Amino acid sequence: MLAAWFRMKYPNLITGAIAASAPIWQFSTDCDAFQSVVTFSFKKSKSDCPDAIRFSWDVFNQYGKSDEGLAKLGEVFQLCKPLKNSKQLKDWIADIYGNTAMVNYPYGTNFLATLPPWPVRVMCNNITKSFNKSDSLSVLRSIYNGINVFLNYTGNVNCFDVDSDTPSDINMISWTYQTCTEFVFPMCSNGIEDMFEKQDWDPLAYNKDCYDQFKTMPREEWPIINYGGNSHDIRYHSNILFSNGNLDPWSAGGVLNDVNEKLKAVIIENGAHHLDLRESNEKDPDSVIFARLKEIEAINTWIQDHLKFLRID
Repeated sequence: MLAAWFRMKYPNLITGAIAASAPIWQFSTDCDAFQSVVTFSFKKSKSDCPDAIRFSWDVFNQYGKSDEGLAKLGEVFQLCKPLKNSKQLKDWIADIYGNTAMVNYPYGTNFLATLPPWPVRVMCNNITKSFNKSDSLSVLRSIYNGINVFLNYTGNVNCFDVDSDTPSDINMISWTYQTCTEFVFPMCSNGIEDMFEKQDWDPLAYNKDCYDQFKTMPREEWPIINYGGNSHDIRYHSNILFSNGNLDPWSAGGVLNDVNEKLKAVIIENGAHHLDLRESNEKDPDSVIFARLKEIEAINTWIQDHLKFLRID
């Protein structure tokens, strides 16, 4: 995203940019689009997985009605400290689903966590293999077995903190600060087409959370004013190649079609977040190999065009 904006803002300095997994339109797209792609990724991995996850939210709500139920949730999910309410746990789990969809690579990685190949598939298999709607405790344990793929695939963690959905060595505070200043991504879920509880986008609550954390007020309109929020707004720019994996939730706010002859888009089938920027792997799908070739071709074209321009002057 920053690469695209860098080229747009300083075309005299930047000849071209590869904007991989760049949700430059996330600010103006439907707020439930991100969760829709997460659901698509899970459904593609195992067709009955989203239904099981959607069913589980009511079970969390039931357990969240009493202190005994909250204690049981803490026990099942091996939490380090007692829950104040079930929403803490549900929000944490929802974030884990999104993070796992982001890093759903065809080979093992350790980007956000140490994960197996196709972690969404492994997660869904763990959720559905013993899922029993008539047994609420079985539902909770099935969800725990699923998210444990992201949380503790190595088996080295003794308990979990619902205030963090990524390993402690990843400095997420800087990203959170960005989302509380200029990267305001409206997020919601409808609970029907997606696998999440219905949750509306509440800008007032969001602003309050940001102020409580950082004493800042988000500028939700800033990116659209400065860089535009649709293809019409950016039609006069050039030399940017946008790449998006169809399994990446951030593709919901990405440029998925060519805007003009010099603003091209490449879709990576079965690709997650930034797959094309990762090193080559024997398990890479053909789609990412093709995307990298298009990126190399674009870079070579930009360099040659720039050299011609220098010779003319």
